[in-house]
Amino acid sequence: MNKICSDRFSYMIYYCLPPRRGSQGKVFETLGPPMPSLRHGIVVAFAVCAAWIALFFLDPATHSFLPSCLFHRLTGLYCPGCGATRALHQLARGNIAAALRLNALVVLGLPLGGLIPICRRRHNLPAWCLRASLIGIAVFGIVRNIPLFPFTLLVP
Repeated sequence: MNKICSDRFSYMIYYCLPPRRGSQGKVFETLGPPMPSLRHGIVVAFAVCAAWIALFFLDPATHSFLPSCLFHRLTGLYCPGCGATRALHQLARGNIAAALRLNALVVLGLPLGGLIPICRRRHNLPAWCLRASLIGIAVFGIVRNIPLFPFTLLVP
């Protein structure tokens, strides 16, 4: 069996099949990618803290250190991520209402995004979680471009 088939097989077993249960109801580990080491976690935590500090001090609305949204420039519509950097800046400053006004999806999705690595450590996430997330992002992207009153509140 070549390497590609072997990798696809272990991917299928790890992500698609439920974990095996032992005689006492304990969940055994399935095949899959190895758990990241503590060093990887420290590097990721350091990078997140550095980005958070940079967002605290540099306002994306006044500093043009990041490029503007290509989707918005080409189509004139707002993508689901439009206003995310400004929302994270307001969140870093403690302005939760302003952050929700700029991009509610990012602000409400941060706690859920933080739970994904914790849930993956304990057990596999069901496929419906990914599908529901993608559908929610698509619906948010469509709804925020509807030019009627309640939906115009979602425009950054």
